[in-house]
Amino acid sequence: MATMKELGDKYESKLIGLKNFKIGKTGQTVKERYDSEYANVYESYMILGNSEDEDTIDEFEKYMIDRFIDFNNCDNEQIGGGKMAESNQYIVYLMHNS
Repeated sequence: MATMKELGDKYESKLIGLKNFKIGKTGQTVKERYDSEYANVYESYMILGNSEDEDTIDEFEKYMIDRFIDFNNCDNEQIGGGKMAESNQYIVYLMHNS
């Protein structure tokens, strides 16, 4: 399994090239999350990571936001937080405009 740093390294060049983006987490499907909250703001989304363990996803979301929050095109205003719906699969997602 890749480390959080390795995953951050993998996505960094993609994030630099985006118009704007937001990183988040969910216990829903990413499509449900996108359709309910982000479809009018972002043109697309991608999954950055997933796990059955809620704590792992909490930490990964915080790591990714902390690492990229100072990018000019990052829309996140704080480093993580919030409760997710209970699920068998938790996801860290990226909402974005190209």
